[in-house]
Amino acid sequence: MKRIISGCWSILVLACILSYNVPAEAADTVVTFGDSITYGTGSTPYSSFLQEKVGGKATVVNRGKPGEQTGNGAKRISSVLAADKPTYILIMEGANDAIWGVSTSTIKFNIGVMIDRSKAAGAIPIVATVTPNSRDSLTVSIRNGYNPAISAVAAAKGAALVDAFGAVVDKWATLTYDGLHPNAAGSSILADQFNAALPYSSSGGGGGGGCFIATAAFGSGLAEKVNLLKDFRDRFLLTNGPGTSFVKFYYRYSPPVAGFIAQHDSLRAVVRILLYPFIAFAYVMLHTGLPVRLILVACAVLSVAWTVGRTFRAGWKKSTQERLDV
Repeated sequence: MKRIISGCWSILVLACILSYNVPAEAADTVVTFGDSITYGTGSTPYSSFLQEKVGGKATVVNRGKPGEQTGNGAKRISSVLAADKPTYILIMEGANDAIWGVSTSTIKFNIGVMIDRSKAAGAIPIVATVTPNSRDSLTVSIRNGYNPAISAVAAAKGAALVDAFGAVVDKWATLTYDGLHPNAAGSSILADQFNAALPYSSSGGGGGGGCFIATAAFGSGLAEKVNLLKDFRDRFLLTNGPGTSFVKFYYRYSPPVAGFIAQHDSLRAVVRILLYPFIAFAYVMLHTGLPVRLILVACAVLSVAWTVGRTFRAGWKKSTQERLDV
């Protein structure tokens, strides 16, 4: 645990130092992958609204295909991954499976294949639940059958989950033009949900989302301390190469950890305590001038150096003692 915390401190300190003079990496590619709902049949696709929200930090590519079921999506996704090489791929499939009565176990398997192939290609998958379908009277079965299956496979595979269904179901009558496809207002809400799962903020102020572990520990992505960490991420991590790489690593591996933390109240309390030094560090970096920041970074560097040195000395003493015992 000490080594993990020390490693995190090292990366944060390096990112803070480099945020002043090292340019960030090139803009990411975000692929929206799905059926006609993603494609934007009959209305503006949510990818267009998402592009506005992420600004120049990412290029959003729409790879929706009308009429597609998850089985075909599982086959098609490899070619999309190879062609676009996305940093993130937003997967929202299953609406046509529900229409044609495909089993939830089949959907679960196919979504799992998409997640696995995305990870194998180096992309970070973000999975969404299926939106309502009042046109075919399938909203209840989507809520009670299909979406729980999608949520379960996302959790099992360690992929972040966006609850697209929950975001629109209460006002679905005003957010769809035919009961199945979202209108512009519905697409805008879907874009908000996906944007909240991505580490981007087009206007600053922690507008992006995805502080998964902090959200699990504090119970809400809107908690004051979570927003503080988002602000720190936007200003000091996403502005340089090492910081951006750290954020991508975090987004790839933290969702299953956060899911486990969220299920155990005692663990949530422990994680909150462990997060407070990072929160304090972020607060000072965000709310003080350059001289104080430099002093804080210097102290953090000394702390990391002391921890590393102590670990090295302990290992050296142990090795020396073992040689003497022989």
